Amino acid sequence: MELREFSHLDEDLLEKIGALRVQAWKTEAPSAAGMGTWLDEFDRAARHWAVFDHGILLASARLTTHGSLAEVPDAESYPGVFREPPAAPVASFNRLVVHPSARGQGLSKRLDLVRLEAAEN
Repeated sequence: MELREFSHLDEDLLEKIGALRVQAWKTEAPSAAGMGTWLDEFDRAARHWAVFDHGILLASARLTTHGSLAEVPDAESYPGVFREPPAAPVASFNRLVVHPSARGQGLSKRLDLVRLEAAEN
């Protein structure tokens, strides 16, 4: 399996990731089943990583950076989580997705580790 970072300007791959999100998340969020792709306004400014097996997309994740916690994706989930808001810049790990057939192989851990290293750098 190959894990690599790619440019957010690769529209074809972004569309494939959006479709993978729907395929993987429809088991967890039934509302996703009717969507063609699951992309949002952060995708085109984020850093993305993808895992491929013989050219087939199995997993992906993104990292976004922001000036404050209020700017991160799904910011409404964070009130009361931190005693004090984290200092800027704020790195947000989000949109981790693994194809149902590839779950349990440690792909999410690999994606978390590469994003953690990128955030620290």
